[in-house]
Amino acid sequence: MIQTSDMIQTSDMQTKSLTSEYQIPKKQNNIFEKIWKCIVSILNYIRSLFGRVASSNSSNYNEQLLFTTNTINNSYTASTQHSQLIVDNVISAKDLFNKYNSSWNDINKNYNRIKLEEKEFYSILEKNKEIFPILYNQETELGIAEKRIFEEGTKIMYHADLHGDLKSLLEIINHAIRNDYMDKNLKCTEKFVLIFGGDYSDRGDHSIEVLSLLLKLRIENPKNVFLIRGNHEYADVNHIYCGEEDFNFCEFIGTSNMTFYEKQTTVYNNQYSNPKVNLRNAYNTLPLELYVGVKNNSNNEIKIIVFSHAIPDVFSNAYELLNNSLDCNNISISKTTTLSNHITKLCTGNSNNKLYTLANKVKNFYESHKNYNGFTDNNDPVSNWGDVVKCNGDNWLADNGDNTNSRGYNMDRYNISPEQIKDFFKLNSTKKYKLKTAILGHTHMLDNFPVGKNNNNNVAIRFPVGVEVKMYQQAKGLEKDVFITLDIDKSTKKWNITVHLREKESDVISNCDTIHLDRLNAQQIDYAQPQPQPQQQCRQQ
Repeated sequence: MIQTSDMIQTSDMQTKSLTSEYQIPKKQNNIFEKIWKCIVSILNYIRSLFGRVASSNSSNYNEQLLFTTNTINNSYTASTQHSQLIVDNVISAKDLFNKYNSSWNDINKNYNRIKLEEKEFYSILEKNKEIFPILYNQETELGIAEKRIFEEGTKIMYHADLHGDLKSLLEIINHAIRNDYMDKNLKCTEKFVLIFGGDYSDRGDHSIEVLSLLLKLRIENPKNVFLIRGNHEYADVNHIYCGEEDFNFCEFIGTSNMTFYEKQTTVYNNQYSNPKVNLRNAYNTLPLELYVGVKNNSNNEIKIIVFSHAIPDVFSNAYELLNNSLDCNNISISKTTTLSNHITKLCTGNSNNKLYTLANKVKNFYESHKNYNGFTDNNDPVSNWGDVVKCNGDNWLADNGDNTNSRGYNMDRYNISPEQIKDFFKLNSTKKYKLKTAILGHTHMLDNFPVGKNNNNNVAIRFPVGVEVKMYQQAKGLEKDVFITLDIDKSTKKWNITVHLREKESDVISNCDTIHLDRLNAQQIDYAQPQPQPQQQCRQQ
């Protein structure tokens, strides 16, 4: 964390971590060095005239999130061993929003080239690291699952994969402002929550811009904006899949002059080394899963929605997360897949317990598949790589024919069925917290929407990628952007969802009829070719 005082000081550890990120080119001669020192002296003198506002420390965001946005002047420091530029957080989410909005070319239906501001991006990454600590052991754990219980009447807005789709992100924010969910400074109202489902970069054209604005929204609204980690929030994945016309991001990660084959080869041959430590640190602060509920003052059970990028991790110890009475807590997810203490206890407990048979089904599945390659020890979280597929009867086996999913992974680690999700909900629900529905992204299309029902209740619902990602328009004929507003109440009978649709390249958003979460189906979202809608079903704002 960087603190400002009359003299800017950083610890040795901070200096080491920032060296590779903020390097100024080495002095080529004594004249250059003298000029540089002169510039530093002048800047420090100017700063001494106008004063500085010290940045405030923020407590662990998982505890009590008390964050005051402070304006901190740019600070410069140099040492005899190296020179580095430290840019404190002076740009706001509103500044970024306005800058990006003004870059839209309504004639070409695209953005004019946005200048890469590395120092600006670094300052955002540094502030994110300061506010949101990494809460797990990166050597032995994959990440965290987080629980948040909100006030009754909270409204949630959700979008799945963005993949560098700046237009869709800006129109979502515009929609929130028009409906008074956010003010013009992009501060969320108390009962408004904005959740994004992962995959913010790669494939599209504006990864850095999307990441910058999302992280700034999160920094300025730490209780209201949540960014789930997807499978593209990893440096090696960025290295391979950075979009061909995503010029700023390719330049930032150093792949501008590489072919796709060259990028793959350097990663797969372990020749890849990404020096962008701060970007990796930002990714490591994002939760893999977010469990969301609404407070219930009558002490009745609280229904929970789990937001995950791809699938819920059915072997995570969600029971431990939900058995904690705190409104805000988290658990870490291990790289080694094991049966949780809760499942093990149920397996050896009372055979008359309705969960006994179910727990033993999970145990038998685990025992018969734990020796599969990559099943028990894995560096890739299933929550951001998996697929939901058809269930083969009632035995937890995904019916996929060749034992792999569409991405080629070993089926039993990365494929789950709606039956597994339903069983996971039953086994990990507690007396107070009852798991109800999973909201997912990752698959880019609504080809199997929703992905599973249980007694006419939606067990899991998937949403598609942003509409402005050209490769998906060309490959899938994607014509509409889809995001949702979800009203959650202490009574699930009032869990209503509104689907918002926007044609590509447009700023006009249509709202389909508000319906109950469990009644949502593919007929409510005609996401491919646009078709006429009855007046009572769709209305423009």
